Amino acid sequence: MQSNALSEKSPKQQHSEKQSTRQRSKQKGTKIEEHQTVLQSRKEQYTKGLHRAATMRLG
Repeated sequence: MQSNALSEKSPKQQHSEKQSTRQRSKQKGTKIEEHQTVLQSRKEQYTKGLHRAATMRLG
């Protein structure tokens, strides 16, 4: 009975489900981009910190 109910979904329902999954994947993509920018800024801060430490050691 349950397997039958799945195939009886209206095309509209199936379409809305497809759209929701597409939106979810879009959100995932933006999250990955945000993560990369965060990593980039962290790396920049880290290298700045190293540079500062090196100049302090030299001075």
